[in-house]
Amino acid sequence: MDDQLLGFLLNALDRDEMAQVELLLARDPALHGRLLALRRLLDPLAEDGNDCAYDPGLVESTLLRLPAPEVPIAPRPSARRNFGNSSPWRKADVLIAASLMLCVFGVGIPWLHIQRMQTVGFSNVVKVNECKENLRQFSEALHVYTDQNGRRYPTVKPPRVAAGLVAPLLKDAGLSVYAEMAQCPSPGLSPPDFKPVHEVLAMDEAAYHAYMKTLNNTYAYSLGFEEGNRVVGWRRDENLPMSQIPIMADCPPTDVLSGANSPSHGGKGQNVLFMDGHVEFKTERKAGFDLDDIYLNKHGKVGAGINWKDTVLASGLALPWEREEAFLIRFSQRRGFPT
Repeated sequence: MDDQLLGFLLNALDRDEMAQVELLLARDPALHGRLLALRRLLDPLAEDGNDCAYDPGLVESTLLRLPAPEVPIAPRPSARRNFGNSSPWRKADVLIAASLMLCVFGVGIPWLHIQRMQTVGFSNVVKVNECKENLRQFSEALHVYTDQNGRRYPTVKPPRVAAGLVAPLLKDAGLSVYAEMAQCPSPGLSPPDFKPVHEVLAMDEAAYHAYMKTLNNTYAYSLGFEEGNRVVGWRRDENLPMSQIPIMADCPPTDVLSGANSPSHGGKGQNVLFMDGHVEFKTERKAGFDLDDIYLNKHGKVGAGINWKDTVLASGLALPWEREEAFLIRFSQRRGFPT
């Protein structure tokens, strides 16, 4: 957050970004203290900008009053040089060099971070960070859910519990999952209307399909993986390398087989939440052990992973054992609904 606050103080953000920072400052009083601390650090720089009146001829007149210097005769070089104990650096030189390096790193690292964000094409860095914060809050809710349910994460179970129901499932469990949190802020969609899960499961197919579309599903959730002859969901296990197991991310593109990034951040990449709670922005849709596609399994399909190392994250009506379109057509034909 310091890079946004620094840009705010230096008036280096665009109009939308300035408005977003002002909104965050209004919501979080703790940020005011951080803003004041950064402002104090910048105060010495402001003093250097003060104009100082001086006499343009002062240097020349002073030099004319000085006696002509005597040029000393250089000593003959010694045949033996003690390179071990001599150094061209004085202690003062070392201190000055160290101070300059600290200044360069202190200013340069935030600048490099801003340049990197601009390089990947973000027009609003604040929204990207808000998206990361949403996923971190999901991580906290998922952690509490596992504590309440034998260390098991919510599981996608055909035919009705699809990937897009993860937020309503958490809210039904009494956890702090609110509508705005369930949407990535970048697309600017309206917050969804969460209904109790038992009401969703009791809907007829047409109503269920229509309701799932209203969830907007800008986040993707794990479809689980194959284990023997069945598909299982994840279970929290500290013996697993949880920092390498994605559990949620920005939603996949509409044409998931195209290999394109999530549309949530202009197609430049996606935020990925890992099971240990940390969030990374990936400029490619690869993560996990083998850096495989997070939206397709090893067979190149939207479905459960072929094993626990095969990550597949999906949204909406996606199910772990077949493409959502095939499921809806087959189910609708069996029940007599129009397709």
